[in-house]
Amino acid sequence: MRNLLSVAAAMLAVVPLASQSLVTLTDANASFAYTSYATTPTSLAGLVNFSSAGTDHAYQNWWYYSVQGDTTGTAFNTAGGQMTVLPSGDGRSATFQWGNVDNRGFAAVLEHCVYSTGTTTGVSTQAMTLTNGGANPVTMMVYCYLDCDVSGSAGGDTSVATPGGIKVTDGASLQDVYFLADAPTASESSTFATLRGNILNSGFYQPTGNVAFGPGDWTGAHAWNITLAPSASITLRALMSTAPTASNGAAGASTFGAAKAGTNGLSGWALNRPFSNSTYALTLNNGFTGSAPVVFLGTPVPSGLPVPPFGTLYVNVLATVNMPAFGAGPNFSSTLPLPIPGLVGGALSLQAFWLDPGASASLAHSDALTLQFGSY
Repeated sequence: MRNLLSVAAAMLAVVPLASQSLVTLTDANASFAYTSYATTPTSLAGLVNFSSAGTDHAYQNWWYYSVQGDTTGTAFNTAGGQMTVLPSGDGRSATFQWGNVDNRGFAAVLEHCVYSTGTTTGVSTQAMTLTNGGANPVTMMVYCYLDCDVSGSAGGDTSVATPGGIKVTDGASLQDVYFLADAPTASESSTFATLRGNILNSGFYQPTGNVAFGPGDWTGAHAWNITLAPSASITLRALMSTAPTASNGAAGASTFGAAKAGTNGLSGWALNRPFSNSTYALTLNNGFTGSAPVVFLGTPVPSGLPVPPFGTLYVNVLATVNMPAFGAGPNFSSTLPLPIPGLVGGALSLQAFWLDPGASASLAHSDALTLQFGSY
């Protein structure tokens, strides 16, 4: 089997990638802006702004690592052009890619998305996926670090433990910022810039587990102690939010079954993540211009129920919803804003049907889409 890093390098050579340009992620009132990246392994940068009602609450947010045996920690960085940034078309997410982090034998992909949860609240969620491309296991500490200046000021913040992580509160405005993580090994709160110094200047730094703090200039980190076997991957998740989140689970979208082709070939769902308490852009591509798809919602039928000559049904139908008519090319898309309630670990399967003279029996359909609701 070919080495995973060789495969990744080959893919990067043929797929046009964005530069290391700074990005701003926005969804309605929620916004996250990178004002700098870490440019070297020892860089302190990763300066950011995060707001959900026009007031900035963050100064620095970045990821670091330390491989077992290292004498210092290392920032994921842009040196040698190793980091590439792929902004999404909707403007609310971006993907950061490292094909071979600092030539250490593992790859990294950071998916960052911002979403609004109300007129004054929002979430910044990050998923870091690490893949061992070498022949030997890799043991490392991985850190998601945050320096909060809640309500735009430093020095008056306090923090306490909250389900899933840490709640940071500004002493003057009483505004809360939640810094949560999915299954970290340990977390820590500390005054600026003690914790960042411990991560960068100590080999394999183990956070203390103490998250009570303040008042003071707050910083915090979630850390994961992981061992990756050759070819293995793991995804680590963290978020910050200006209100309590609906769940501590990961949001995801996947498909199953087979679509039935129409005039523009096989349809395809956009695999956006359905975040709890947000608005989901339900998007289907490659339909027939002017035809409005009807979507069946319910529970999955993985093996499918043949309904000749119309196709195969992959959903036990509990309800239906009408999407707007497909537009013109090149994508022949239909998009329906779908409000997602505060579901905890809920899931829903969907399948769309529409009239299309290019399909057999003049009816085309999609494959099935399963949405897993969560906050990450």
